[in-house]
Amino acid sequence: GEAADTDFGQYVVVNAKIPLFQQYPQLRQHVVAALSNAIKEIISPVVERSVTIACITSRELILKDFAFEAEEGQLKVASHLMVQNLAGSLALVTCKEPLRHSMCNQVRAMLQKMQVADGATIDQVSQIVASENLDVGCSMIEKAATEKAVLEIDTALDGALQQRHIPGNPFFDTFQQQQHWMRYLPESLRPRAGRLAPHHKRVYEDFAKLPRERAAQMVAAAAATEGGGMEKCVQCVGKAEEFVMRTPQVAGSTLGSLPQGHELQVLMVQFRSAAAQCTDERAIGVLALKVFRRLYDATKFGRCPVGVDWLVGALSALNDACGKKVAREMHGWLLQSEGQKTNRELVCVLVGAGLLSLSAGEYTVELLRLMDGGRGVQAVEFVVTVLQQVLIDKRHIGTQDCVALLDALSKIAGASRGKPPEAIVRLLEEARKLARAGGGGKQQQQQQPWAQQQQGGSSKDAADAKGVKDVVRFTLEKLAQLQLSGEEGTAGGMQLVSRLLQQGWLKGDETTDRFLLAAFEVATETSISLATSDPPSTNAPLDALSRLLSLLVRSFDEWRRSTSMTRETFVTRSIGALVKVVHIHHVERKTSFNQRPYHRLFVKMLTDLRETVGDHVSFAVSDALIALQPRNLPAFAFAWLEILAHRLVMPKLLQAQGNKGWLPFHKMLVALFQYMEPWLRNADLPPPIKLLYNGTLRVLLVLLHDFPEFLCEYHYSFCDVIPASCVQLRNLVLSAFPLRMALPDPFTPHLKVDLLPEISVAPTILSNFTASIAAVPGLRNELDAFLKGTRSGGNASFVSELIAKSALPPAEAAARGCRYNVPLINSVVLYSGAYAISHG
Repeated sequence: GEAADTDFGQYVVVNAKIPLFQQYPQLRQHVVAALSNAIKEIISPVVERSVTIACITSRELILKDFAFEAEEGQLKVASHLMVQNLAGSLALVTCKEPLRHSMCNQVRAMLQKMQVADGATIDQVSQIVASENLDVGCSMIEKAATEKAVLEIDTALDGALQQRHIPGNPFFDTFQQQQHWMRYLPESLRPRAGRLAPHHKRVYEDFAKLPRERAAQMVAAAAATEGGGMEKCVQCVGKAEEFVMRTPQVAGSTLGSLPQGHELQVLMVQFRSAAAQCTDERAIGVLALKVFRRLYDATKFGRCPVGVDWLVGALSALNDACGKKVAREMHGWLLQSEGQKTNRELVCVLVGAGLLSLSAGEYTVELLRLMDGGRGVQAVEFVVTVLQQVLIDKRHIGTQDCVALLDALSKIAGASRGKPPEAIVRLLEEARKLARAGGGGKQQQQQQPWAQQQQGGSSKDAADAKGVKDVVRFTLEKLAQLQLSGEEGTAGGMQLVSRLLQQGWLKGDETTDRFLLAAFEVATETSISLATSDPPSTNAPLDALSRLLSLLVRSFDEWRRSTSMTRETFVTRSIGALVKVVHIHHVERKTSFNQRPYHRLFVKMLTDLRETVGDHVSFAVSDALIALQPRNLPAFAFAWLEILAHRLVMPKLLQAQGNKGWLPFHKMLVALFQYMEPWLRNADLPPPIKLLYNGTLRVLLVLLHDFPEFLCEYHYSFCDVIPASCVQLRNLVLSAFPLRMALPDPFTPHLKVDLLPEISVAPTILSNFTASIAAVPGLRNELDAFLKGTRSGGNASFVSELIAKSALPPAEAAARGCRYNVPLINSVVLYSGAYAISHG
């Protein structure tokens, strides 16, 4: 109706950067009309089909599961939840591509009728408008489907519900007589007399928690994007949620505890980079509000620790991108969401991230109103709990940051007729101690010079750092003495472990990270200093540190009760600390960076820890190598390649059960090729790069000989990053074939390759070879139509159009050293071959 058209017009995106709309701003109303016509064209069949299927499915399952449920209200709620999700999901899946085509056609026809541009411009503008408004249109169709589905399911269930009210006719008897097939159901699926079991009811309740097309909804809400920055941010959110849902074992972790180079950390870096490129503050605000609403919502991602950490990090990045405006808006957002206004976990997280101030603002005023001089008991308890955590326990803020709340609590304690609440008294006493000590919180640290913060923030912290290093030096010297006397693995070694435990270095908190960082710094600095004064002893401190870590891991069962870590977590944190030290020294020392001590540490830790923790150390080192890839640390490149090719890394990853080591090793090889690509493309190899190239060739030859299946199944992504002019590397990758396959003799008389039985078997390809096609709007549909022979404009012009679409803009072509988009051409060729095999 007209109201729906008006609502749709509010959400339509007309990109103001398109020259055509700059020249003819009045075209917006015509675009809205064209897009409305496109939706009307397909909405009826899509909604009708989706609702019919969803209602039939829901009706049968509901009548079976609620056969003995006497409360009709629960039956209706369950049926509504199920049918809405089924109908909405079906509508989204069914309408997306038809709606895209319909939008393109309607906008194209409108622009052609108005004769405002040439044909090529009209086609381009039509595709852009359709892509930017597709999610809005899909959301409207989904909404129509869910609304109609509720009405239809009520009608469908009316007959069965009326039978329950027939006097003297128990509804379950009638149901059993009608559903004679009930006896064929397995015992676990048969309804039982009495109320529906909780675990069966939970199946229907979980429909309300399913995240359906959440990323697409966020794209539609943040429609005012520019340069793709917001879209990249939204994609990162969707990928992070998908990863957590796919790997539930990480849900209980925190973002900071994950190993270096973990996918969630990489996604956070990408999100921050994309957010920093955005300049439209309105779009940033819209996306920030959507991210805020995800915190502690009904989904697993919004409630688990790693999901909360990731979303708060995303909010902080958006806050930085728009000049801290997100923090200023946070008060209003909290007040508008009744359910979250007094959510203790949410408020503590926001205060800890610096996104919510308790010193002033609307939210603080609202808390004071709710406390009502002590009469609002729940509000008082809420404020005490929050201040205890953010002020006393974690020191996220200082007393100067919550003066109004502390004053209100002091007045409440003083006005109490009897003994004031113990929690308030204890909080106020601890706050006074903190105030006498300087207030606490992050503000003091932020007022210190940056260099002091890096070195510990104060003279006391600097002294603490020196004390940690003294502990490390003493421990390593003592361990070296024990090794010389042959007592390293006996009571003497356990005394060292007990000493570290008593001093609190192995509890599993931040002190453990400080100890490990100091240990690697001491070992590497001592090794570098010995390289000039006493070369034969260069490796002694490095080997001693590796033996210390091995001793701690071997004796872990003796001290497991004194720590919050597992054996594997300790190994991961140790390698993570080494990664941080390499990063710090690479930045500080620049051209004087020496990679040898770090290479020695990695190799020694691999050999010393493997017999205790097995393949876990190989996977931990692979995560470290992804974080230390040559593009990030070029001065570490030679050591990096040697560690990658080590006998305890490459073979162990590629031989791991279920091929679970293939993906990290694939990431490392791609990172190596990407680093070398500029030199390989120009065939200009200075001596260091030539040496690195020879090492890469040796790695590929080993892969070709021992692990050809790996090269076969990832050949597409390797060829995408190896320049076309680098024939030797490409041929090594493309010459791989599975070990169990016998190649035909090429000299066989009358050999016809197309008649071989293997030619009809589709190879396994683990790379996403359709990504380049999907990046070009409309190309996949055009290619499908071309391969089927049903293209509306005929097949003759498709090849020339494809060549034009493969051409790169002049600036990008100059940067790549190639006129055409080679990954796109590779993708089209491989897609065509896969299509030919699948269609005979």
